[in-house]
Amino acid sequence: MADHGPIVVLLDSSPASTGALVAAARLARRQNRDLVALFVEDRDLSRSAGYAFAREISALSGNALPFDTQTLTDRLRNQRERITALLEHEAGRGALRWRLQVASGGIYQTTTQAATETGADLIVLGKAGWSAGRGARLGSTARQLLLDTGRSLMLWEDRRRPGKDQEAVYALITDPTDASTIVRASAALALANDHPLRLLVSRAIGPARLRSLLAELEPLAVAVSTQPLIEQSLQGVAHALRGQAASDLVIGRHTAESLGCDSSDLITLPTAPVLVVS
Repeated sequence: MADHGPIVVLLDSSPASTGALVAAARLARRQNRDLVALFVEDRDLSRSAGYAFAREISALSGNALPFDTQTLTDRLRNQRERITALLEHEAGRGALRWRLQVASGGIYQTTTQAATETGADLIVLGKAGWSAGRGARLGSTARQLLLDTGRSLMLWEDRRRPGKDQEAVYALITDPTDASTIVRASAALALANDHPLRLLVSRAIGPARLRSLLAELEPLAVAVSTQPLIEQSLQGVAHALRGQAASDLVIGRHTAESLGCDSSDLITLPTAPVLVVS
């Protein structure tokens, strides 16, 4: 995030996608970045709609409904129009350089290609998208992007949390090798959202290293505090975050490994956006 490259936000018509757009626009506006809104028309879905026997199951009624090319075309057009209206609304809230990029292909492949072509160092998307309505906490696209170690990833989740007026950005620091990267990214996020910053620090970070991290933050106008992570494990993080009003959780690519857990378990732990920095 320190390079201030473009931000790519992956959009569909899900509620999580709308929240991801607002968050990405806020970051782009505050950090003077370009915003590339990416809408991917799933090629496999388009092919499926071409078959005469294709049907879709209503999540509300359970009924099988016709699913043809015209139905899909109309739906995609409506989604593009809604996304354009949301982008124009965000641009109306303040200076924002944005463009909508519509592409056809596999969602993961198209997203990584767009990030590479634009030079983006941050991709923003919903944690689960429409699959959240089926109980999923992490969608398939997010899981695939976690394997892409070349850029940072913000996974958006917007659920009602107590004490939103007292929220802070939490930076989880468990490994000295990526501690500085996490601190810089979390400070940028806190400043963009006008939130204080809290460093959640494990015993692997010695006193001297912690002092150097705090020294990096001194030139920035960000309110910062520290909190010890008593147990360096997923359960220890859960205990530290319990009852806290975390607006965002910032972690590194190797944070889950240092905790001895799977990345998806750590990312779905808080009901808040998670920023995975590289």
